[in-house]
Amino acid sequence: MDADLDGDDDYVTLDANGRMRLWANRVIDTGPGVESGGTGQNQGLGGTGLALIDTSKYTLNDISRWFGTGVHAQGAAAAASVRLMDGDGDGDEDYAILGSAGQLDIWRNDGGDSNGGNGWTNLGRVAPGTGDGSKVRFMDFDGDGDDDYVVLGSAGQMDVWRNDGGDIPGGHGWTSLGRVAAGTGDGSKVTFLDFDKDGKDDYVVLGSAGELDVWLNDGGDISGGHGWTSLGRVAAGAGDGSQVRFMDIDGDGDDDYIILGTQGAMLAWRNDGGDTNGGNGWKSLGLVAAGTGDGSKVRFMDVDKDGDDDYATLEPTSGQMRLWVNRIAH
Repeated sequence: MDADLDGDDDYVTLDANGRMRLWANRVIDTGPGVESGGTGQNQGLGGTGLALIDTSKYTLNDISRWFGTGVHAQGAAAAASVRLMDGDGDGDEDYAILGSAGQLDIWRNDGGDSNGGNGWTNLGRVAPGTGDGSKVRFMDFDGDGDDDYVVLGSAGQMDVWRNDGGDIPGGHGWTSLGRVAAGTGDGSKVTFLDFDKDGKDDYVVLGSAGELDVWLNDGGDISGGHGWTSLGRVAAGAGDGSQVRFMDIDGDGDDDYIILGTQGAMLAWRNDGGDTNGGNGWKSLGLVAAGTGDGSKVRFMDVDKDGDDDYATLEPTSGQMRLWVNRIAH
């Protein structure tokens, strides 16, 4: 497979659990970092002048265009309670703590604790909650740039509270829109992403093999809304649905399809309209990040308002966040 998009195929091994290890092909390349000949695991493939890079020795920065900024937030709670969402509609994600009763506390992203940023502003309790935090999700329902508060039921039904600034000085609270979607049968399979780059998040059912069915958000089942348009199966899947994530890797406004490995490695397929009438499918970008050691810590967020999502890790106990800024599209 051509994992690094340089035109030549690379050397890959898969273990019994499907974990992939990559040696990038540097037969033709020259320059710093190239390993040629020698002994050990890079040898034994035949030929002379063979040069391979064992990506297990390298950091995220070495394999793709990611700029590591170090600790970006000191953390405020265990990672299981942390949500990264745009609470104020300014284009970057904020740091939020979701409580067991759905209560929400937000630290506004003012540039974070790295790279000359202005830290985080504690906005305090912005929502009192609706009863069960395990059902709460965040998505931009109305396309105004900030994330709204969603309660997702066991059958996939959705109730939405529109974000009108939250319960803070100068804010206008939350407007209940009621039941905006009746659901499709299994709430555990439901996720949200912007499939068609219109600024509104759409309703997605993700299958066990990574297959994807999409309902476009046309305003939902509310007064003045135009419901949801079923696009059917837009992606056949790439293997294991539990490893599938979505992020805008290229900053074009729609979310792309990611396989996140156990060590945090990322394989990406660019959303070119998906497998729909008029769509141009999915473009494989190959291996776009080698990972940082633990895929369970990885989150995606746009930290710098440039339209593409960045790579972050959260420490399990403290919620401390480290950041690698996405430079793939730059």
